[in-house]
Amino acid sequence: MKKNKDCNCPEDIEDVQMNISESSDSQPNLAIENIESSAESDQPLEAPPYEDGDAEQDSGAFGAGAWHNNKKVTSLWSKDETRNSWAAVSGLGWKKLNSSNNSSCVALTILSAHAKQYNRNVKLKIDNNQIKEMYVW
Repeated sequence: MKKNKDCNCPEDIEDVQMNISESSDSQPNLAIENIESSAESDQPLEAPPYEDGDAEQDSGAFGAGAWHNNKKVTSLWSKDETRNSWAAVSGLGWKKLNSSNNSSCVALTILSAHAKQYNRNVKLKIDNNQIKEMYVW
């Protein structure tokens, strides 16, 4: 293989192609996976732990805020997107934290993390299937 004196790279593309074909014989053939199965989601896909399947799915889904007392935050999920934090609440499943503005999303994320870390009871208001208010005891 011819090499340039200033850099350590080959001069001919044919030399590179020959080296690739020689080295590919020793590599196993890997199947290409379905790209759709690894697509990213904007909500958590895993079921929260300690849930027995009796989660209330539509609590507060119609715009009327509903308060839920003596709940526990069992899991947290977040993604590198603006205002995309979720909390798994005992008996309720995954609930998105308020996404109306940055400040409320960050504040509720901090409260949820505190409640989970110290296993505290929470009282929360769910409106439009999002946690809008939270007390941590």
